[in-house]
Amino acid sequence: MGTWKIVNGRELPSLKAISAQDHENASQAALAAANPAAVVHLQGNTSSLSVLLGEWHHIERRSEFRYVYALEEDPQYMLYYVQGAWRISDAVGQLSSYMTAYDDAWAPELITAPWQPEGSLKFVAKARKPPRPRRPDPTEPSTPAVPAAPSAPAAGSAADDGPVFLIGSTPGGANSSMLGTYVPTGAKIEGRQVYELEDRDQI
Repeated sequence: MGTWKIVNGRELPSLKAISAQDHENASQAALAAANPAAVVHLQGNTSSLSVLLGEWHHIERRSEFRYVYALEEDPQYMLYYVQGAWRISDAVGQLSSYMTAYDDAWAPELITAPWQPEGSLKFVAKARKPPRPRRPDPTEPSTPAVPAAPSAPAAGSAADDGPVFLIGSTPGGANSSMLGTYVPTGAKIEGRQVYELEDRDQI
């Protein structure tokens, strides 16, 4: 250990260098003394950031020896301590945050400084994970699945390349010889396939 001194000769007894292990031990002791709650509830009045209010659960991760918390309703949001402040963002350790409390408390419930919305990171609502499917109730009658109707092929698609059939009846049987199977010729007019009656000239 050593005492830091300013160049003009004034001593600052409160500043001293300690080993990394001593610092870790002291931090662990401070965390244990704070006895952080496993679940904290962030409440208050906010309009654009109201999605961040609610229950936060601490996870198996720490930032500067303090627990990191995830929002129960949307775990993509993280509550953590870094560089002298508690912050809420979507990446642990990020300095740009949605909300910040400049307080070095060892647990969120011990924070006394006010939470402030930060302008450095604009809040954007993000899609949440879809809800889990509800388990079927054995007492409810089952509804048979309805097969989806096949969709009609789009004009100009590969379905247009096959034969087509012209069927029906004509008055007095006139031009009935034009009924039958038509096959594609390979030629196109305005992007549409040209067909010919099998064994007859192109129409």
